[in-house]
Parts: sequence; structure tokens; C-alpha cells
Amino acid sequence: LFKELKIESLTYGNLKRIEVKTLMEKIHPILKAAPMDKQYLAAEEDTKIEKGEHNFNFSTKGTNHVWIGYNQIGPRDIKSNAYLRLLNSILDSAFYSEMRTNQQLGYIVNTSYKYSSKTYGQSFLIQSSEQKPQ
Repeated sequence: LFKELKIESLTYGNLKRIEVKTLMEKIHPILKAAPMDKQYLAAEEDTKIEKGEHNFNFSTKGTNHVWIGYNQIGPRDIKSNAYLRLLNSILDSAFYSEMRTNQQLGYIVNTSYKYSSKTYGQSFLIQSSEQKPQ
């Protein structure tokens, strides 16, 4: 399992770059693993979602239904990150209150912000055994 590894880290605080680099260089030998060959690493690509509505339907054995709304917002940067987190904190309780409490559309109702390697997005989820996604 640990023959080859790609190790990523995030450090925060009172650390110097050289200290972090030295620490990171110790991990592979401790785990007795070689760094993973770059040709086997997953490419970090994002797909631009075209404007409009996209519906995907599939059957399951259960009786649950899920609706997910997703808005791709744009490229990642510090300012967008702050705005998206603020937006999500404002939307989450209002979305829950309206969809779960008032309309009783599902038993799992939430919003969340999503980010990939290059973009941000805002998602809305409703899961129900009673209501169909439409």
C-alpha cells in the first residue's frame, strides 16, 4: 500500500519554509515509501459547467430521492473564498428553514460550498423518501 506515495501538506503558523521542507523530506523514509512517479498522479483539471439546467437520472433499489443544485462560481482566490463562505453561512439556515421546515420537502436539507483545484461552487441538497426531485 505504501510502496509509493504522494504527500501533500498544509502548514500554518510560526514555521519557516526550510523547517517544513526538512520535516516533509523525513516522511517518505519513515514510511519506507518512494515518492510517487509524476506520470501516475491524477491531473488537476476542472470542467467548466455550461449555463443551463443539467439533469441526471438513475435508478436505485431504495425509495430515496435526491435533488442537488450546483452553481459554479469561478476561479479560486482568497477574496472569492471569503465571499463564498459568507454566502453559504447566510444561505444555509434560510434554505433549511424554507425547504425543510416550511415546505417539508426532505429530511436532509443543506447548502455547502465546494471547491476543486481551480474553481468554487455553491451547492444545495434536498433528500427525501417522499418527494421526487422534480
